[in-house]
Amino acid sequence: MTICEEESTTLDAGAGYATYTWLPAGTGSSQTVAVTPAATTTYGVTVTDDNGCTGNTTATVTVENCDCIAPAAPALSVSSAEICAGETNTVAFTATPLPNTTIVWYDGPNSDTANQLGTGATYTLNSTTTTTIYAFALNSPDDGCISEGIPATLTVYPLPVAALTTTPDGLCVGETSVVAFSGTASTEATYMWNFGVGAIPPLATGVGPHNVMWTTTGEKTVTLMVTDTGGCTDNTTTTVAVSSMTVEVTPNTATIPQGSSILLTAEGISALNGTISYTWTPDGSLSCNDCPVITAIPVEATTYTVVAIDEYGCEAEATAIINTVYQRAVIIPNAFSPNGDGENELFRPTGLNVQDIYLEIRNRWGNKIYAETLTNLDLQGWDGKFDGKDCDMAVYVYYATVTFTDGSQEFLKGNVTLVR
Repeated sequence: MTICEEESTTLDAGAGYATYTWLPAGTGSSQTVAVTPAATTTYGVTVTDDNGCTGNTTATVTVENCDCIAPAAPALSVSSAEICAGETNTVAFTATPLPNTTIVWYDGPNSDTANQLGTGATYTLNSTTTTTIYAFALNSPDDGCISEGIPATLTVYPLPVAALTTTPDGLCVGETSVVAFSGTASTEATYMWNFGVGAIPPLATGVGPHNVMWTTTGEKTVTLMVTDTGGCTDNTTTTVAVSSMTVEVTPNTATIPQGSSILLTAEGISALNGTISYTWTPDGSLSCNDCPVITAIPVEATTYTVVAIDEYGCEAEATAIINTVYQRAVIIPNAFSPNGDGENELFRPTGLNVQDIYLEIRNRWGNKIYAETLTNLDLQGWDGKFDGKDCDMAVYVYYATVTFTDGSQEFLKGNVTLVR
């Protein structure tokens, strides 16, 4: 509390205690004491209850010359400072003292109730929030009179939060991704975007969203810098995968006999080495419609198309034109050896586009010893027996009537040697 010179005030320690001991000595020994200090004095009291328990406290009585003249308020040459959250203030508030005064800094506008922060012409304030302090002029020597307070404010601006989304975050050359701001900032914030190499547009401003297309492949770096009130900034980066696809088929053209097969190989290349899937059409004559290597058995001239798609959705296609020719051919061996060794056990004509062969075998005297219509040229033929008995090693005459798949026929005659 504050009193004027030669004034008195009463200090009260509270009721209910057995004894009261005041300091300085001689102040008193009751619940209340009247004091008239000549100068600012701190008083202490110790109380004891009926159980012998004690407690203590202090009170300061400030004595002022109430007839003094308060000095003029100081002039502040630096009364404001600005920082961003997380920064340290280095700007010192500066007051110019008048003659015969000193500067005192308080955390409030009333020097009687505020906390004194420091003295001197300058004071550097650090705070995590916007804070105002006050500079007062005090007479020197101190006569208890003080000026009104002049405010000085440290403004702490919040940091913006730079964050962004890309939809999609993996795409193909020439496709568009929507790049949008997903952070926090005030309406005063400004935005600087950099979409990386090959981007259209390469740069942008404003909160967005922005439609961005890339003309080259690669992992593209997208950068955003947000500048908010007070010049406070934050930045962030992300990557966008931009891919492309190529695919080739080997062979891409070929001519094969009708009914025969051909191996087709698709080789796809993803610019970002992504996983590739394949789809072949038409699939009716294919061994597999989603394999990179397939076997095709076209019944007529056919254009096969393969579509290759990588994990980023980029696709390419290629074609293979397979022409077919109808060929008729019969191959008849001139010897066979039905001796049980598993080699050449049957006299077995083969051919191309053969529907069946009527085969007849006669011995040197013209006797017919074998006749059968062969429909499975891989398994059927003369086994060198007649009536279940092995025929002699000799030269035999064959007669063959060949029926082809187009309905035409051909008659063949010749010799075959049986050896064992």
